Amino acid sequence: MNVIHIFTTSDKNYGIPLCVMITSVLYNKSIADNIEFHVLDFGILYEDKANINAVVNKYNAKVHYYEEHSLDLTNYNVLVEKLYKKYDVTSYINPNTFVRLLIWEQFPNLDKCLWLDADLVVNQSLANLWAVDVTNTLFAGVLDLCIFEDFEDVIDTDSISYVKLCKQQKNIYMNAGVLLLNLQELRKLGSLKDILNNLYNYIDANNIKLTYYDQDILNIICKENIIELPIHYNLVNWYFNKQCTQYNSEDLQTARANIQTSGILHYTGSNKPWLFKSKIIYKPFFQVYWFYLSLTPYKKLKHLYAYKASLHRVISRFANKNTKKIKWLKLIILLPFSPILFILYLFSSYKIINT
Repeated sequence: MNVIHIFTTSDKNYGIPLCVMITSVLYNKSIADNIEFHVLDFGILYEDKANINAVVNKYNAKVHYYEEHSLDLTNYNVLVEKLYKKYDVTSYINPNTFVRLLIWEQFPNLDKCLWLDADLVVNQSLANLWAVDVTNTLFAGVLDLCIFEDFEDVIDTDSISYVKLCKQQKNIYMNAGVLLLNLQELRKLGSLKDILNNLYNYIDANNIKLTYYDQDILNIICKENIIELPIHYNLVNWYFNKQCTQYNSEDLQTARANIQTSGILHYTGSNKPWLFKSKIIYKPFFQVYWFYLSLTPYKKLKHLYAYKASLHRVISRFANKNTKKIKWLKLIILLPFSPILFILYLFSSYKIINT
């Protein structure tokens, strides 16, 4: 039976979103789908692993965890150190974000795999995506929205972002959240050390400033040897904002009309369903996440997340986000309820751990 190998990663902060993502994949798999997850584990909590295992076992799938000590991180650590020092990678970027670059060298027994970020949900079987022919190409992905939008991507007067360079040269630039990787072809690029040396030479020769880091790196090393996937395989938050230049496109109109069955929803940036400060651009987009959350051992958190998001939305309507009023208003409203929220959080956590 053909196995769909899915790679992803998480640390202690993304255990719950990871569980939700895995649940969404398995909930929508067809009878013929044989799913196997490979989790690059950088500190996932024990209780989160237990809950993920429970979900995976429920759907008769498999999951493997690869902790740091089981991976050869020699060249990887060199990459991260050099990026942080030479290319001024900002401190808020988690070093683990670059682990996509480990897969083809660390797992020589696999010829192809899917990469899924932990902050997304899958609304349909992945069989059609897995069946995409990536022969003689390096990977398949969806165009990143920054190629369409007029974002301010000028870093300084002496360098250019890779995104802007792609725009100028009319090259494609993919979002790295959903990737179908041809591991056989990627190995032909050489060792990770060789790849990184070529990367550094390209960056220096073109005076490039990295802005999206691992995403920039993947697009640079693969350049034009990439297949473009339909947009519904990676629908990010911004596509549901009326200010999006693609908002009225046929693909996005179809996606909004069929939000609960539209491919893959990707909660990029700071607007995530589990964060209090998230701005709800399109409520059904968040509701889909809460639905899959309700299918996990963390289902009691659904109401807490929804409450926090709704409260933030109400507050935002009465306060100008460009002033300090909103911060004071949040404090005034939340302060009387903080003990109640804390008790609810403890109760939910206790229930989750003991479910």
